[in-house]
Amino acid sequence: MAKIYSSAHRVIVWLGEQTVEIQGALEDINLAANNDELIEHSWKESKQQEILNLLQNPWFQRIWVLQEVAAARHIIIACGSTTVDGYAFCLGVKLLKLPYTASPELQTLPSVIYLIEHAGLRLKSRTGLSERFSLEIRSLAELVDMFHTRQATDSRDKVYALLGMSSDDPEKAGLQPDYDTSWEELFQQLIKFVLCENISVKISGQRVVMQCKGCILGQVSSVRRDDRQNLTITSRNTACDLGGTMEWTLQASAKPIQENDIICLLYGASKPTIIRLRKDHFDVIVIAATNLNKGSRFEWPKISQSTTKFLRDFLLVWDWENSYENLQDQEGYDILTKTYSQSLFSSKAKSGEYLNEAIRLWNDIAILDDLEEHEKADERLLEARSNYMAAFGEDYMPRPLRQYGRTLLSFIAGEGHKDITELLIDIADPDTKDGKYNQTPLSLAAENGHEAVVKLLLATGQVEVNSKDKYNQTPLLLAASNGHEAIVKLLLATGQVEVDSEDEYNRTPLSWAAGNGHEAIVKLLLATGQVEVDSKDNYNQTPLLLAARNGHEAIVKLLLATGQVEVDSEDNYNQTPLLLAARNGHEAVVKVLLATDQVEVDSKDSEYNRTPLSWAAGNGHKAVVKLLLATSQIEVDSKNKLNRTPLSYAAENGHEAVIKLLLATSQIEVDSKDKSNQTPLLWAVRNGHEAVVKLLLATGQIEVDSKDSECNRTPLSWAASNGHEAIVKLLLAAGQIEVDSKDKYNRAPLSWAAENGHEAVVKLLLATGQVEVDSEDEYNRTPLSWAAGNGHEAIVKLLLTTDQIEIDSEDNYNQTPLLLAASNRHEAIVKLLLATGQVEVDSKDNYNRTPLLLAARNGHEAIVKLLLASSQVEVDSKDSFYNQTALSWAARNGHEAVVKLLLATGQVEVDSKDSEYNRTPLSWAAGNGHEAVFKLLFATGQVEVDSKGSFYNRTPLSWAAENGYKAIVKLLLATGQVEVDSKDNYNRTPLSWAAENGHEAVVEVDSKDSEYIRTPLLWAVRNGHEAVVKLLLAIG
Repeated sequence: MAKIYSSAHRVIVWLGEQTVEIQGALEDINLAANNDELIEHSWKESKQQEILNLLQNPWFQRIWVLQEVAAARHIIIACGSTTVDGYAFCLGVKLLKLPYTASPELQTLPSVIYLIEHAGLRLKSRTGLSERFSLEIRSLAELVDMFHTRQATDSRDKVYALLGMSSDDPEKAGLQPDYDTSWEELFQQLIKFVLCENISVKISGQRVVMQCKGCILGQVSSVRRDDRQNLTITSRNTACDLGGTMEWTLQASAKPIQENDIICLLYGASKPTIIRLRKDHFDVIVIAATNLNKGSRFEWPKISQSTTKFLRDFLLVWDWENSYENLQDQEGYDILTKTYSQSLFSSKAKSGEYLNEAIRLWNDIAILDDLEEHEKADERLLEARSNYMAAFGEDYMPRPLRQYGRTLLSFIAGEGHKDITELLIDIADPDTKDGKYNQTPLSLAAENGHEAVVKLLLATGQVEVNSKDKYNQTPLLLAASNGHEAIVKLLLATGQVEVDSEDEYNRTPLSWAAGNGHEAIVKLLLATGQVEVDSKDNYNQTPLLLAARNGHEAIVKLLLATGQVEVDSEDNYNQTPLLLAARNGHEAVVKVLLATDQVEVDSKDSEYNRTPLSWAAGNGHKAVVKLLLATSQIEVDSKNKLNRTPLSYAAENGHEAVIKLLLATSQIEVDSKDKSNQTPLLWAVRNGHEAVVKLLLATGQIEVDSKDSECNRTPLSWAASNGHEAIVKLLLAAGQIEVDSKDKYNRAPLSWAAENGHEAVVKLLLATGQVEVDSEDEYNRTPLSWAAGNGHEAIVKLLLTTDQIEIDSEDNYNQTPLLLAASNRHEAIVKLLLATGQVEVDSKDNYNRTPLLLAARNGHEAIVKLLLASSQVEVDSKDSFYNQTALSWAARNGHEAVVKLLLATGQVEVDSKDSEYNRTPLSWAAGNGHEAVFKLLFATGQVEVDSKGSFYNRTPLSWAAENGYKAIVKLLLATGQVEVDSKDNYNRTPLSWAAENGHEAVVEVDSKDSEYIRTPLLWAVRNGHEAVVKLLLAIG
């Protein structure tokens, strides 16, 4: 047919009888090809739809017309008497940049335009011995991708109509027009020609399900369309680095490529395939992707030995009926894929549907991992575990999700289920790797200690014994790390393992086994003679150092016995095996190391400049301290970078026995000071170690009242602040202290004890008669002020009984003890202070707030009662910050009981306005939804229900409507005193606010917002409030 068509001098594309619309559309296309102004103006306003209607003409959907226009020397597009040159038609359509995605019928239009546009440029004759004639436009696979969804009376014509345009020779595969060949047979021949011979297919109508293997290469991260498809592809290939991202250009395809589509290379195929993930299968989008960018040097890798470890099973559906996203028969897909997947595995196992589902799910997990969509993979892993239990009646060990195998065989091997592993070895690659951690079944089995499964996998002869996961860990390393001796023996027996392989931290199997205390495995590894005994990891840690750090005496002895270790090696922090053993209290290891005479006993780490003795003393390891002191090779009073000694650390942590040992040496300065001027005594006092304090005081070598440099605080100050009563007694008994010393905040020990509520300490300090009971700190706060503000009633009583205090003293913020107690709900203290008769009940702080106002604001009803009962308060006083009264604050915060009390006084202006927003108590109650308070205020008859705030000019109704308080809106409307449609400064009504925020129950009337030209309906639509939109439309 192509040869016949190529003989024609001219081909007329007849689009039917002429109509006004079609004639206008053709004229506009012709004008667009010759007149850029049309593109910018008139066509966009009124003609676009007419052009789109023209391009959906049935002619553009038929399959056989493709050869007609592809072979033509000259093409005329005709409708009635109106004609347009074919090339001009194509140029005009392209310049108009029409939205091809608007309709499924337009998806393949760019491909047809391509054929028409280039028709006159193609060579129309072929010479040679072969009788085959072809226009050689593109390969058959590319043509199929471009046109397979086009219409044909006979499905076979979807292939036969393309043969005369293909650049390859399908006849070699038996693909030539033969109507004795069934559609199913032809479809299968085509698939094997395009992909490979060894592919399993099942055909149903114009859909085919294919089961095949392949590997993920990349993923589409963006798509830009013109007459072609310009893709940005992100590499997702685990086996080799494809260079991050790349740009690729493809011809327009029958099914447009979308973002997140997957590029895979099917086993045996010469070109990548583009697929799309569905629930339980993949849709084929492009069967053989071909890059049109000839300048690109990029080539996809062939499936090699490295990539076979990442081969996945793909269940593909190639649908020739549906284009784009018009997939209506999803149920048909489900039945087809389910039936097909069951037929694949029913002969392999007796577990039925559950096994099929488990295989599918785990395969999806592996593919999602390859795509780096690990969260989705994790979701499916949870489902896959459940299916596995149902399929095999086996449970799984509870562990973090990341520790489960991420392919089916890896999961089963990792769980140690030998029989099921044996069952699946024939179905799955025994050495497959997942796409997240690069783990093989052998790796998981070795890590979890499943000897029988390891034997099975090794027996296949198909596993790489030295395979490395994401962290560079081999099966041997994992088995050694976790103490699985039998598996280590099995792996060593293969003679194929790299015994001294290093993981990402440069740690070897010996390093892990030594660090984790696996003596038998250490012996096995040393016996190979293939390990570097003193190897160092990234932190410069040797196996000896790790064993010493963790207290593994037997392993330390084994390593020392090799004579191949540096006993005093240092890690990155200059820590030696001796230092770490001493730090962690491993007495036996310390003995072994000291006995070598190859260690520097007083070495210092680089991070803190601390010695083994310093660490042992600080951590309370008495036996180790004894051993170190016995060497006579140490500086007992050595100081670290903070100027702290072993005694200082032992005192801080309360290690009495260690302190006795250190004091007995007579080689220490008992009262040494660190960089913050803190002595061992101060550290012990601060942390409440009474026995240590006694020991230090008993030396007679300390300054009991020394001060630190950070806060200028004495041991007594710290003991009082932290409530260490017994230590306070000891310090006071020493008789060498200033009981009322002041720190950098001008606070005395009494002030700290009062603030923190330490009654017994307060008593002790008062009993000395040496304290200024009413001393003020830098904020002018007294001990009474702190105790009252924090609610320490017993201490307030103690201080009041001294008669040495100013009860109504004010701090820097003009706050009295009464005001602080009232603000913080301390009723008992308020009573105590009022009972003295020495307080100004209505005192004001820097913001003009009284005790009554703060109690009312915070809803302290009992305190409000007490203050009102004093008859010494101005009930309606206003603060200076917002000009709000006690009533305004109580109403604003919804404190109904307080509002009642205040109204009952008859001394309040019920409708007073604040200075911030000019709002009344009623406005605040309405806006915040306090219905009970609203009722109380309205019941007084002293409120302007429709008052407006000067700042926004909004009424109580407006505020209540905005916030959706239906009950209050009803109450306001029921008064008959509100302007329902009042407008604020933004010209917005209560209805407008309610509609915007989706408060369906509040919406009752309609109005316009003239400033933004938005009605309540538009506000509701803008914010997606469907119920409100319905209600407004119903109102009409």
